[in-house]
Parts: sequence; structure tokens; C-alpha cells
Amino acid sequence: MSNSTSPRAKQANSAPLRSPIGWVGAALAAACLIYGACAYLGTAVFGNDDPAEAVYNRMIDGFAQGHLYLRRDVPAKFAQLADPYDPAQNAPYRVPPYFLYDLSYYRGRLYAYFSPLPALALFWPYHLLTGSYLSYKAAAAVFTSLGFLAVAWLLLDARRRYAPTMPAALAGALLLAVGLSTALPTLLVRVDVWEIPIACGSALTLLLLATLWRAWHREDRRAEWLAASSLILGLIVASRPTAILLSPLIALPLAGRREPLRLKFIAAAAVPLGCCLAALAAFNYARFGDVLEFGQSYQLPAGLNARENHSFNLAYVWDNIRIYFLHPAPWKARFPFVGAPATIPVHPGHGEPEFTFGVLADVPLVWLGLAAWPLARKSGGLAFLTAAVLWIALAQIGVLLLLNGSVSRYEVELLTPLILLAAIAILAAESTRTLLPPLRGLWLLLAGISIAFNLAHATDYAIKTRVGGLSPVMPDFITNAG
Repeated sequence: MSNSTSPRAKQANSAPLRSPIGWVGAALAAACLIYGACAYLGTAVFGNDDPAEAVYNRMIDGFAQGHLYLRRDVPAKFAQLADPYDPAQNAPYRVPPYFLYDLSYYRGRLYAYFSPLPALALFWPYHLLTGSYLSYKAAAAVFTSLGFLAVAWLLLDARRRYAPTMPAALAGALLLAVGLSTALPTLLVRVDVWEIPIACGSALTLLLLATLWRAWHREDRRAEWLAASSLILGLIVASRPTAILLSPLIALPLAGRREPLRLKFIAAAAVPLGCCLAALAAFNYARFGDVLEFGQSYQLPAGLNARENHSFNLAYVWDNIRIYFLHPAPWKARFPFVGAPATIPVHPGHGEPEFTFGVLADVPLVWLGLAAWPLARKSGGLAFLTAAVLWIALAQIGVLLLLNGSVSRYEVELLTPLILLAAIAILAAESTRTLLPPLRGLWLLLAGISIAFNLAHATDYAIKTRVGGLSPVMPDFITNAG
């Protein structure tokens, strides 16, 4: 038999190699460019975009000088206040030019209660390499792009393994939907110190899913991938302490396996995470003399005492369900085509919502997530991935529902697992060829609406932030400061 191959056969064999690169590459480039554009066109909460003034850069300046407090002078008159934690007394120092809002004041020094991980992982290396300071905008764009690339790799590998017949164009559309339907554009148009830990933690959470995926499929390297997952989980906790609720995910790649539970698996899963937690505890103790003190007890404006802090309360659950799920930001006829939701009453102690939207109406792609488990439960790796994402959704959304504030940047942590569940449902449907023609049209429509809303909402937020100059979340001290 001849070994020659006809030109048509060669073209058929090579087309699948070229086509995915084109569609997928375009989707990856488009999402990352949109992230960069949103960050570039956005502004900081005080309109102060000078990287040298950024809290994280003042943090690394302190590290470079051998101490853990910020390299910032405490205003002399502030230090002389009878009670520096009294909101009425410290109000003039929480606004420009002092910018002491949401910092921690302890024994005459200023600290950041925000995670040190972004400073160590990105801000400090950038400063050492370039001699200049990294802006919040650039840092957020880097973190979000890295997270998107991690989840894109995961979804493409899932497609390769379980839905190889899915057209490349649809795979590209799925990546765009995952990249642009999770409120990241809104987070990026107003980046300040609050957004950085969320962007970092969200990126690491997506990377955690990718390493857990490898631990599930690579039996010959399971211990190594478990160790990588454990390390990343520790870094997530260092960025967002509430992520300790994600710890059970480390055991998921071992669930249902016939092989014995070896000591190397236990060590791989426990040691890196334990080292990260020990380092975080040592960091807290070195600053505040308490391994569990992150700085909120000494936080300005009000010096929230840990024993009196009611940031988490069951009374807020219904408020947050309505705000995040049931109360949409309405479409309107004029640019940017999205308006602000009407004000709704909330329990005493719950803050006024800040540019939030109801995902069930505004991001309809999340509805497909309901089909993830029924479609994927018999699909091996997709069932594993569904279980992991469901746990992330329960942990992250559960924390948000108990919180005493609803903010647009938190929608990233709420939407990311929900959109991933929708993506898994789509991949599972493709793998079983379940109602493909109508389902493809449906999910493309829902994805288009969800992307369009996210971009319109980000545009509306950017305009209002720039015109207003200050974030609407801070009316209390704007009034007090005169």
C-alpha cells in the first residue's frame, strides 16, 4: 500500500491544528487587550494614579528598609489626637492629601491590613528589576490576565479530553464568555488597593483549579501536582484569608481512587499549605503581636475592635441575595446603556451597595450552570471539575452573603465559579452531543448578552467614577471632611 497522502487528506489533517490556534488565540488576545484597556482608561478611587503613592509600593519600601510598617510619615497633628480611631476626629486625615483611609494605625506606625502577597509576588520584583514603581492598574491587569490564561488552558484541556469535536470557533467564544462575563471589566476600571487582593486571589484560585486538574489526570505525578496545589492554596489564603474554606479541595484529587493513601500524598497536600499559614501567622505576630490579627482592630476610620466587629452576620444574607442575585442594573436607551439599580432597604449595619448588579438577570449565562452536574456527573474529569467549582462557589458566595457590604469588585468572586459551571455544562453537552444545535444557539445568545452587559456596566462605572472623582462608597467622610 502506498504511503502517499492526498492533498485533500493533508488539508483535513492539518486544518484542526491551524483553526484552534486562530480562534483561540484571537479570544485570548481580545480578552487580555480588553483587560488592559479597562485598566488604562480607569482611575483610582481618589483620582490619584501616582504609583509611588500606592499602599503596596509604600509596603515594599518598608520591607526594603527592614521593617513591616509602611514607609509613610504619620501626620503630626493626627498623632496628637485624643482618640485617633474616632471617626469624627480622624475624618480630615482620611481624605487628600493624607489618604489614611482604610489603613491600620498601631503604636505610632501605619500598616496595611491588605495581603502582603501581591507586594512580594509582583510589586517588589518589578521595583527591583526596573527601579520604578508598578501602578495598581498594571498590577490588576497582570493578575487578571494570568488568571484568565490559567482557566483558558484548563478549559482547552478539558475540551481536548472530553469534547474534541467542539468547533474551534465555539471554543474561542467560550473563552471570551468566561473572560468577560465575571465582572472583571468593572473591577479594572477603578483599581485601587482594595481591588489588588481580589485580582490576585481570583487569579490564584483559577491556577489552583488548573493544578488540581493535573493532579486528577496525572497519576504518575500526582504528589507533585498536589504539592503545587497546596502551595497555591496557601498563597490564596495569604491574599484572601477567607479562602481557608477552600482547603478541602486538596483532598479532591484523591477521592474515589483505588490506590492507597500514601504518606507522600498526605505530605504533599499538607506541608506547603502549612508553611504558608505559618508564614502568615508569623507576619501578623511580628506586626501586631497576634497571629490572627491582620490589622482590622486598628483600622481607620473607626478602629474596628475585633470583639465588636459585626462584618459578618446572618442578618445580611437576604440583603445580599437581593443585591447580588435579584436586583438588576437596568438597561437604558442611551450610552452606556446600563443604569444604576434602584435603592433597596437593607438591615442596619449593612452598607449602601456600590455599583452592584443582579447576576440572574444581568448575566444570564449563569443559568446554564444549573445543568453542570446533571450533564457532567458521569464524565470523569468533568464531574471532578464540577465538584471543585461547586465547592469554590459555596465557599466564596457564602462569605459574601454574610458580609456587611455589597461592592461591585466582590462580584468577581461571586461570578467566576458560576460562569465556570456554565462553561462545564457547555463542554459536557458537547461531549455527549446533547441538543447541540439549539443549545449552541442558546448559550451563544446568553454569552453575548452577558459580555455586553459586563462591558456596558464597566463603562458606566468608569464614567461615574471619573465624573464623581471619589467613590460613592465613601460619602460619610466626604461630608465630615467638608
